[in-house]
Amino acid sequence: MGEAVAGVSLAAFALILASIPVIKLIHWGIDGGVEPGLVIVALFLYLALIVSVAAGPSLVKVVALLLILVSAVLMPVLGGAAAQAELKRMDEDRVQSYAAALDRNPMDPVARIALAQELEKRGDLDQAIEHLEWVLKEFPKLTFQHQRTLDTWKRERERQGVPDLFFCHMCHAEQLPGTKQCAQCGAVFGTAEGMRQRLYLDGGPKTIIRGFIVTTVAVGLGLFALLELPSIVAGPIIIAALIVGAVVFLKWVGGDLGKPGD
Repeated sequence: MGEAVAGVSLAAFALILASIPVIKLIHWGIDGGVEPGLVIVALFLYLALIVSVAAGPSLVKVVALLLILVSAVLMPVLGGAAAQAELKRMDEDRVQSYAAALDRNPMDPVARIALAQELEKRGDLDQAIEHLEWVLKEFPKLTFQHQRTLDTWKRERERQGVPDLFFCHMCHAEQLPGTKQCAQCGAVFGTAEGMRQRLYLDGGPKTIIRGFIVTTVAVGLGLFALLELPSIVAGPIIIAALIVGAVVFLKWVGGDLGKPGD
């Protein structure tokens, strides 16, 4: 009975993990990014992995669960990379179409403005500014509509190569790159010092006491729940909880470090 419950629990966990890449694959199939036949094959493979997790030998369960976990982590990454590649290809196609339109009619202001905007998106500010300046010179009536854009691009070009500033997590004053201590409030930048300052900012010792109580209760309840699960299920849950806890803690310590205050 216990083994059956463990198998069902593990299969449910594998099903939840598998839903991430499966939903992504279905979306790709609907959007035409992946052939429907490949989507169907992938769905059957995930079904076989879930069945292996539920009823296979111990080694097979571990391997199948790891495959599902790795695919759940990598699928969004691969999806993002594929989307970026597709967007880049579309941008390149647009640039080529605007350039072809200008070859046919060099005096076309619409195509030249569109080409300038695409070049600006790609980071080629010099050519973008050159095209937009030509348009405003040849078609002065468009100055009111596009002069502000041209001025913005010029300011952006002037800022190129200038180090980016960041902001103090205590007083939000601008700081130069590499600064170790805020010149305005004296806050020291760094994880350990930032934690002490954050504790002081959020209430000092009271924050530590509240955090200790909440953490103790959460860990106690979590351990009680995990003791009822097989180790092959509890292990991944513990690892995931530690990773999430570390990320949340670092975000809390850093607060809004690097961002201006609201």
